[in-house]
Parts: sequence; C-alpha cells; structure tokens
Amino acid sequence: MGAFAVIALLIIPQFCAFVIITDRLLSKQIKMSISKNTIKMQMKFQRALYLQVFIPIIILLFPGSYLTYSVVSNYHNQAFNNILIIIVSSHGFLSTLSMIFVHTPYRNFTMSLLKIGTRFRNNNVLSVQNINSPANSRLKPVS
Repeated sequence: MGAFAVIALLIIPQFCAFVIITDRLLSKQIKMSISKNTIKMQMKFQRALYLQVFIPIIILLFPGSYLTYSVVSNYHNQAFNNILIIIVSSHGFLSTLSMIFVHTPYRNFTMSLLKIGTRFRNNNVLSVQNINSPANSRLKPVS
C-alpha cells in the first residue's frame, strides 16, 4: 500500500497542479492581444498537454486501485496480477504513441521515417520535351 499512497499523495496532486497552473497561464495569454493563429496553436498544445498528463493517471489508476484493494482485503489472484503488470508495463509505450499522434511535428517525422502516406505518392515528375530551336539543330543524334 506504500507505493500507491506515495502516488496518490504526491504525484497526482502535482499532475493536477501542473494542469491547473498551465490552464490559467494559457487562458491569461488568450485574453491578451495575440493573433488568432497563436491562440489556435496554444489551444492545440493545451489539449495535447492534457492528454499526455492524463494518460499515466488513467493507465495507473486501475492497477493502483486494485493493489490497494488486494492489500487491504488480503486478496490474491495471480492471473489478475499478471494482467495488471502488463497494463502497467505498457504505460511507456502508450505514452510514446500518444506523443507521436498528438504532436504534429513528431507525427510528421514518424510518418516520414516510416514512409507512411508517401508510399503511393510519386513526387518526382519527369518531363521530356523536344524543342526545335537553333541551338538544338546543331546537335547531331547519337547512333
């Protein structure tokens, strides 16, 4: 129960404070005289930030709750414990995926790295045109 208590008492309030302070600062900046494009970018960033902050909470909340319940009630289910360990260990992978899909620069780089979306596109256009001009008439065809 000690690990979950540390998470519940220290880390979750830090997440919440971070989100609230960031929300207030971005809201103040929106009220200032800044361009609509900047406001749009800040709102996109704020939504991405919320998603990135709440993914760890969502992923770790259920296993932490079960851990607390199992310790308090002295209940043990090995199969359920194994599933929860898999969920907790997938946290890093899911956080990375969320960062790639939420932030456009990371998404664009990953797509270009994997060449997704460009597989069927041919950006190289080759055009050959025969122009009859005095400069070209001096050239003899190669046989």
